[in-house]
Amino acid sequence: MSKEMQQSFENKKCGFSSQATNNKNHASYESSHLQASENNLLKESTVTYITKANKPDLAVLYLEDSKFTLAIKTLNNWIEVLKSRDKMLLQRTILAFMSYKQYEGIYRIFKEFELKKGLLPMYYALMYFMQDKLPNEYLKTNPEIKETVDEIIEVVKKEQTRLFA
Repeated sequence: MSKEMQQSFENKKCGFSSQATNNKNHASYESSHLQASENNLLKESTVTYITKANKPDLAVLYLEDSKFTLAIKTLNNWIEVLKSRDKMLLQRTILAFMSYKQYEGIYRIFKEFELKKGLLPMYYALMYFMQDKLPNEYLKTNPEIKETVDEIIEVVKKEQTRLFA
């Protein structure tokens, strides 16, 4: 992974986290001052806004809220758009899923949407984390991309330490 991509991921990941935190804090403040029906309306409008604005952001917000099934479903619904339009956002989203240890879901997405060829370093980084289930796959890493794979693994491990420490 290039240093630019790594920096971009770290910046965007912080952006996702801070945006999610700001949204949660705002919702908490508002909900403490609203009646139950108004509170539900606020939650619905926030989700509607994010849904219209950017589906991958919604997937990451679901991750941060430990709603892993919804996160995978959201990503699954928008993967073709990301594949064709915004490869960097797709890579950052996959890194976020790996950071939240959602390896099985991302593996299914790699297989279902045939992402391996276009995202080879990301795929082998995923295989590193799935060595217990697919022990020989990580060993197939091409030496030409090994450094990039190792950088991705390092970024994911750092993020996991931040998230789960």
